[in-house]
Amino acid sequence: MGLEYGYFVIDNLRIGGRIDYGYTANGDKSHSLSIMPNVAYYVRLAADFYYTPNFSIGFGLGTTGKSEYTDESFTMCGLATELQPLAVEFRPTERFAMSVSLCSLQYAYLADSDSKTVLHQEITTKVSGSAFNFNLLANAQIGFKLYF
Repeated sequence: MGLEYGYFVIDNLRIGGRIDYGYTANGDKSHSLSIMPNVAYYVRLAADFYYTPNFSIGFGLGTTGKSEYTDESFTMCGLATELQPLAVEFRPTERFAMSVSLCSLQYAYLADSDSKTVLHQEITTKVSGSAFNFNLLANAQIGFKLYF
């Protein structure tokens, strides 16, 4: 689930920002949040139909809670990026549009470190993870846009 805002700086070039939130409850509950500036270029294919590839890069945050599999919880933050090379938009009116992205490439790197004192010794735990995802049709994104 997300919210996006954009502004056309010149004809066919939009810059903006997006906030996404996700929640998963498979075994261990996890939350994700990303805040990403983005850029998109609009190529008119037909009267009201546009090809709109876009690129985002920004801040990502992820948390996992205690579950039946682990008694640790982590909060990690880092870099999140996304490229949507197969995005299209149908704009039936000047102020309303429907968008579909059929393909996305995503990369995220998240890290966390925690220090605890155990028996008068400080112990630092470092956790990091990265993920690369390629989604073709399996994770299609559909959106509605209002233009002001």
